[in-house]
Amino acid sequence: MKSKLLILFGIIAALIIVGIVLVLPDNSVKSNSFAYTIHGDVSGAGGETKKDLFLKRTDIDEPITAHIVDLTKDLHYTDLISFWNYEIYTYENYVYVTWITSEQTWSDVFMAVSDDYGQTFDVKNVSQTKEYIDAYKVDYSKETVYVVWREEFRTEINRHLNHIYFTKSNNFGESWGQQKLINTFDKSGGSFDLEAWDDNVFIIWTQQEDSQEDNNIWLASSTDKAEYFERKPVLQGSRVDLDSYGDILFFTWVSNNYDDIWYGFTENLGETVESKVIFKRDWEISYYAPMPTPKVIADEKVTIKFIMNNEKGEETPYEIIIDYKN
Repeated sequence: MKSKLLILFGIIAALIIVGIVLVLPDNSVKSNSFAYTIHGDVSGAGGETKKDLFLKRTDIDEPITAHIVDLTKDLHYTDLISFWNYEIYTYENYVYVTWITSEQTWSDVFMAVSDDYGQTFDVKNVSQTKEYIDAYKVDYSKETVYVVWREEFRTEINRHLNHIYFTKSNNFGESWGQQKLINTFDKSGGSFDLEAWDDNVFIIWTQQEDSQEDNNIWLASSTDKAEYFERKPVLQGSRVDLDSYGDILFFTWVSNNYDDIWYGFTENLGETVESKVIFKRDWEISYYAPMPTPKVIADEKVTIKFIMNNEKGEETPYEIIIDYKN
């Protein structure tokens, strides 16, 4: 369940020791008695793109003790290789580190798996496409790990589409199953998200449709650990996001004109979806203003967060709390 995931977004962490007091950065991932951070030399592509990736494991009880593993030492196929969009997940004694390895014309999703709290890692190419991948999502339920990514596809008539693919591992990332195309083959996929708990797996995504009247937000639902997916169009909009709490799946997304923020949920594993507008923008904003990308956080109450320009053209954070039980 995503709300229980410990996730590190790629920012260099700092370890500060004052006497015997350890001050860990907010973006370190803490699990059991360890804290995990990612380090690496910055690539020319930007501060969050690295020339290499090192996992640093710090013993919280003995902060002077640290263990460092070079995750990408065998992946420097050329001098142009870089690594970005890296995350850390932990489950019991397992530590997963995922990232995108890319060159100029291709990229793939990689995962490093440790079953000894980050002492040693086995690195695998999960997507194995050698196409261009620009985004991915990971979730897990006990021993099963799920990965979804978006890759560029070129048709025979040189038309560029984005395909959304899915794969899973039933053995803590040791081996990976068949890759499945999630969106419609001849439609370009857009934003997407992934959510899993128990035997339930959900993938939500947007795709281009022939008519603006058609629902372009699709939901793929599985109740058997993604052996079979039921796919159907359910909503209209873009920039979708998922989270779950208990057995309820929650959605948020923005309208196609970026004026309205929507909220939805399903209590019956995707059979029916209830939705409503929770925010309406009634002022004009610049064409060049950043468009909102809402995020949903599910707990006892549901929180929707997004950033939108206010009437004065200032970027303003918004937070809407929903008591879905009443």
